[in-house]
Amino acid sequence: MVQTRCEVARPLSEWPVTVIQWGRAAAGELEHVSRGVTGAREVRLCAGVTGRNNILIIAWVKSLTDVQRFEVRLAQRVPGLEITDRAVALWPLKLSGHLLDEQGYRIGGIPLDVRTAGTSTRPPSPERAAERRGAQPHPPSPHQGRCEVLRVGGISSARVPTHRPRTSRTSGRPVHS
Repeated sequence: MVQTRCEVARPLSEWPVTVIQWGRAAAGELEHVSRGVTGAREVRLCAGVTGRNNILIIAWVKSLTDVQRFEVRLAQRVPGLEITDRAVALWPLKLSGHLLDEQGYRIGGIPLDVRTAGTSTRPPSPERAAERRGAQPHPPSPHQGRCEVLRVGGISSARVPTHRPRTSRTSGRPVHS
């Protein structure tokens, strides 16, 4: 079942917190469980996925304290669903092809090219791209491998810093503007 939806800047909505939950349901109950999940008004996405967890749920709630209440209501509504993991998105960088700032407002877009839909649009690694150009790859970012972790009442989420200092292509040293 596919439904369309209208997106809104999160600060303008009453539902500013995004919750991501992974769960399991018996294979024979998957359709019944997904119908029960999608009936909850907080749910923005319910998808069947492969792997140890076969359901992915993305929901919007009013506050961090509402995250646990939502999970309890979902368990009461859909007893065949077992939530196995959960996270809170601190800053969704992209939503439906729109690039967002830290407050959730649109700052740009990534157009969908239907001619290449279904093919990989992943750029080559920096090392491979540099090799093709015959140049040296950029030095690793000082932020590489570091992230901030938020843990609230058993719910954790990570945010990887997106700011990278500008560096010289030849020396790899920081460039001051």
